[in-house]
Amino acid sequence: MSNSNTDGRVLGFYFEVYINNAEIDFTRKQCITSIKITEQEAGSDEMSLSISDPDLLYIKDDIYKKDNPIRVILGWKEDTYTSEFVGYISAVDIEFSTSGANITVNCIDRISHLMNKTKKTRSWDNVTTADVIEKIAKEYGLKVIKQSGYSFQKQDSLSQSDQTDIEFLE
Repeated sequence: MSNSNTDGRVLGFYFEVYINNAEIDFTRKQCITSIKITEQEAGSDEMSLSISDPDLLYIKDDIYKKDNPIRVILGWKEDTYTSEFVGYISAVDIEFSTSGANITVNCIDRISHLMNKTKKTRSWDNVTTADVIEKIAKEYGLKVIKQSGYSFQKQDSLSQSDQTDIEFLE
């Protein structure tokens, strides 16, 4: 992505970070040293925030906590293009040094988080694997597109036993 628009003006980079549906304050925002979003074709989209904490103010901060919802918007000032990540904090790593702490907040996308949150036990009778995938996808607001002309064999029974939906579908 270029840092100038079509009329040659230099555009400034901007970002917004919301945790628990509230925008983080200016002081916390200044400590963010990098934001990395990785979009996967297959698997969970991921995002990481690197935070410099020289005064050890944020290592006990309850906003950087596993399972907290997070939303990050990236873009250029005075431009309409933005990129957005919506998910949950999946892990917080802290590295200590003589100059304070470096915090890495790791996140996964909303759907992957929800699909990996609860272990379930259930079964389906006289269905195809495609039918079960479609039913599970619908629970998360997703739509399955089946390949036309492909016939799926009916199974007498399919069981999910103490597995998250992601574990079961793998």
